[in-house]
Amino acid sequence: MAHFNLSFLSRPEPIATMSKNKERVIVAVIGLLAAVVMAELAVRVFVVGYTNVTLPEYKDQLKTVNAIFGTGYRNKFLKYDLRCGFLPRGGLFRCPSGKISEHSGDKEVKYLVDAATLETTYYSTFCDYPKKKAEDIRIICVGDSVTFGDGVVYRYSYPAVLERMLNESYPEIKIKVLNAGIPNAYTRQLKRIFQFHLVDYNPDIVIWKKESGPPDTYEVPVNEFNRLRFNIWRFLYSSKLFRTICIILDNQRHIGSNTLLGQVHQFMMCLEELEPAMPIHWMYESDRKNKMLKPNFRLVKRIASESGIKYVLAVDQFNVRKGKLYSDCYEYRRGGIEPLVCTVDVFRNRIKSEDSLSIKDFIFDNIHLTKKGNAFLAKEIFKFIKDEGWIEKISDETSDEVVIPGI
Repeated sequence: MAHFNLSFLSRPEPIATMSKNKERVIVAVIGLLAAVVMAELAVRVFVVGYTNVTLPEYKDQLKTVNAIFGTGYRNKFLKYDLRCGFLPRGGLFRCPSGKISEHSGDKEVKYLVDAATLETTYYSTFCDYPKKKAEDIRIICVGDSVTFGDGVVYRYSYPAVLERMLNESYPEIKIKVLNAGIPNAYTRQLKRIFQFHLVDYNPDIVIWKKESGPPDTYEVPVNEFNRLRFNIWRFLYSSKLFRTICIILDNQRHIGSNTLLGQVHQFMMCLEELEPAMPIHWMYESDRKNKMLKPNFRLVKRIASESGIKYVLAVDQFNVRKGKLYSDCYEYRRGGIEPLVCTVDVFRNRIKSEDSLSIKDFIFDNIHLTKKGNAFLAKEIFKFIKDEGWIEKISDETSDEVVIPGI
């Protein structure tokens, strides 16, 4: 009797067949990616104008940047960060003018800046700095063009003057003061730059010099999942094909100003709780101003505490109106901001005490400081730090506990 082997009917799929299926999947994925790339290139070449849709916050800042610098200058020296707005391409710190090489630890920081362009293209004077500390104590000065030192060369900006004062007073301790003053940066932007970038440079002390502004409730934790989500969104936002799809879907839905691009941005960046920007006239309403001062600086201090930063110091911002010196000092005090260095009264008393001095000796364009003004400001901050004994406390490491006064 003949016997038939029917076991092949129950055998698993041959390995060769499984390999072919894997190959098909790989080929399909590669084909899909190639199609997406080709579509992206086609959109970039043939439908350029149609994809020029941007986020509202980007549009608002873009108008200011273009009005001041122009498109060519912007593209050369600035880059757009979805969380922090326009940032200098070279880095977040002002570096000395001229072509200088400076060693810091095991890394070399190169400054490739022509001294002649310092005053006219100051965004080109930015550079990066090693995140790993080679010095004993690191201080970061956060602010706008006043901190940057607009109108004076690097060595006369108040962070540079402060660094010299501290190192002369503490010769046995190596102290580095980094100038993170970014011209035209607004308060909410500086808070985010501090939260998502500057904390990574491990400062021991942060000096915050910026006037009040709309509070930023953007408190997304910087964990690995959110980093991945942000990187995915950054990739999507740079895709012209993705923008085209959003525009087509928006036109089909007739949703008006609440665009799909904006909705995706809100979701990916967790901005649902972000308070809207205040109208222009908020600057002249002291009651609303006082309410915004406290949360803004409290956020900075909380981020600092969570990042292991030992001390945060607020410094008043002042300007000249109708020949008189005004400051945010009193609003800061009413808002419970501390620790705080109020310099406006010191400036006023100095001017009154010497007949030969005037406001223009310290402030040359109603906002920015002269060499003398920067030196005077640095001296007041130096006196506060020295009187509080912050350098000794950090150097001696008397306590492992992070201390943020006033929280």
